[in-house]
Amino acid sequence: MRSFVAIGMPDDVAETLWRVTRGLKAGRRVEPDAMHLTLAFLGDVAVQDLEDLNDGLEAMRVGSFEVRLLGLGTFGPGPRTLWAGVAASPELSAVQKKVLSVARAAGVIVERRRFVPHVTLARFREGEGGAVGDVLTQAGAFGLSPFRVEQVTLYASHLSPSGARYEVLAEYPLLG
Repeated sequence: MRSFVAIGMPDDVAETLWRVTRGLKAGRRVEPDAMHLTLAFLGDVAVQDLEDLNDGLEAMRVGSFEVRLLGLGTFGPGPRTLWAGVAASPELSAVQKKVLSVARAAGVIVERRRFVPHVTLARFREGEGGAVGDVLTQAGAFGLSPFRVEQVTLYASHLSPSGARYEVLAEYPLLG
């Protein structure tokens, strides 16, 4: 099952991010209820490994912490993705490393890549990315007040021609 572990966006944060992208004239905006900050993309994972991962995430003991969204940017040529950045945080880095450790202990092979925390706001097909400039200009020095992260979530990702649909498989409360 194609899956990932992430921090879901609170409703008010997701709605603000949605409003930031309202000026896009091309591309596919991410719906507010699908906005998240990926901690670990797991890819296709066997059911037994997901069960082991679930056990490990349930046993994970980390405290809640705050996250602040700061800045907008793009990935890829064209570009292909518009995102909201996340301010550096030792607590976020620690949780991300703990999730990776739990995943590897469960037998999940996780790609080794630099963690670039962000929330994807829109995706573009080739040639559509020129629409991003206006949003970046209008948003200016984008930043939101910090919000408290009180859980991480294991999601399944179902791909379709209209984009990915995410299903919550389990939620893991963080210690207060």
